[in-house]
Amino acid sequence: MPGKTSVQVGRIIKRLRTHGIVKKICKRYKCYLTRLGLRVVTTTLKLRETVVIPFLNLFGATV
Repeated sequence: MPGKTSVQVGRIIKRLRTHGIVKKICKRYKCYLTRLGLRVVTTTLKLRETVVIPFLNLFGATV
């Protein structure tokens, strides 16, 4: 994550784990998306493509 320190990234991952978005793999430093996390990411990307980007294009913003 560009512009983030390792402490900031650690806090973000901890928050995602607390909310059940990602889950840690057995005693490793890797995490993976849970079913909920996959649904959240898919929905967010769909909203971005169908709502946010067209809305910004109305005002001439470049994305």
